[in-house]
Amino acid sequence: RGAIEEQSALATGEAALEATLEKIKAIYDETVIETKTHRDYESTYIIAGVEEILQTLEDNQVTIQTCLASRYVKNIRPRVEEWDKALARCWDVIDEWVACQKA
Repeated sequence: RGAIEEQSALATGEAALEATLEKIKAIYDETVIETKTHRDYESTYIIAGVEEILQTLEDNQVTIQTCLASRYVKNIRPRVEEWDKALARCWDVIDEWVACQKA
């Protein structure tokens, strides 16, 4: 009976992590990075609403780190690590873009 309860707890924990990943995926499926022309240059674009995008990225990175620290992550670790890398890459790209905008 104890083994069944343990297996049930593991499955429930893993399902919760998978649901978290699906929520994060849904956020980025619906996210649109808005751009606008830079001053009078019709072919030069800047990102609009950067603060909100970066806040969402930061929140999701914290969530992914929490998932990676979970004891239930074992069977889905590669997917969680993939999201961790993808979010970090997005952060880096936006950070570089913003740095270019400021230059």
